Amino acid sequence: MKRNDQEEYVPKWLKRIEKNRKIVKDFLASLDDNTLIKTAYLFMQGYSDDKVMRELDLDETALKQVKNQLAVGLKLAGIETRA
Repeated sequence: MKRNDQEEYVPKWLKRIEKNRKIVKDFLASLDDNTLIKTAYLFMQGYSDDKVMRELDLDETALKQVKNQLAVGLKLAGIETRA
């Protein structure tokens, strides 16, 4: 079976998820600030805000700024973020 024939049977929801994963992966690869990279990694691992602040020695204001930078970057990349 050719690749095009195989893609025909992939559900649209799965294609959408794969597309979003690629966008997020590309976005994370483009980050050059270690704090942003570490913060994104810790949140992807399920860390709470408090744990991230302790791990990276950030205060609430600094964490909020980092989260906003990540959210803006993801939105510009085409990914909807939680409020």
